[in-house]
Amino acid sequence: MEKDVAELIYSQKKEYARGKRGLVSVSEYRGKKFVIKEKLLSSAGVGTIKNEFLYNKKVNEFGIGPRIFYYDEEKDFLIREFVDGVKIEEWVADKRNSSFFKTEFKEILLSILNQARLLDLNGINKYELTNPHKDILITNKGPVIIDFERCRHTNKPKNVTQFLQYLTRPVMSGFLDEASIVFKKETAVLLGEEYKKDLSGEVYEKIKKVIKN
Repeated sequence: MEKDVAELIYSQKKEYARGKRGLVSVSEYRGKKFVIKEKLLSSAGVGTIKNEFLYNKKVNEFGIGPRIFYYDEEKDFLIREFVDGVKIEEWVADKRNSSFFKTEFKEILLSILNQARLLDLNGINKYELTNPHKDILITNKGPVIIDFERCRHTNKPKNVTQFLQYLTRPVMSGFLDEASIVFKKETAVLLGEEYKKDLSGEVYEKIKKVIKN
C-alpha cells in the first residue's frame, strides 16, 4: 500500500472500538473496508502497534490472520483488512440450535487448532488463546485469529495448549457437550502436557481425534 493511499484511509477513519491500550477505527477506500489500529495517548505501552504489524505480516506468510497492509512509523498506526465476522462465543450461541451445528463447530475448532499448531511450529506465541473470545472471529470462510500485538518468538510456544485450556472452561465445555464432543478437562490436561514437551505431531493427531469423534 502506497503512503498517500494509507494517509487518505487514515484521514477518513471512524472510531470503532476502544481498549485499555489501543484505539481501533474503520475506514473505506474504493469499496473496501479497512481497520486502523493505533496506541492510545494514555497508554504506557511501547512498540505494541509496530509489534502487531510485524507479527501480523509474519503470520500472513502461512495463511493466518487478516491481511496486513501498512505501518506508519511516524504516526505509529497500522492498516489491515477488516474481518467481517462474529466472536466465537456469539457464533456458537446463534448456531447451537441449527441442524449443522455439530459439523460446523467441529470444523471451526479443528481449523483454530491447525492455526495454533502453525504458530507453535513457527515459534510464535500469541499469549491470548486461553481466553480468545475477542481474538477469534468466525467468517463465512472459517475462523480468523486477529490481534497480534502481544506476540513473541519463543522456544516453547503454547498456542495449542492455551486453546485446549479455553475449551475446558465452563462456557466452552457446555458447547462441546452440545456438539457431542467428549473432551474432559483431565484429557485436555494430559494431552496438553504431553504435547508441549516437544510439540509432538503424534500427540497433536490425538487431540484432533478427540474433536473429530
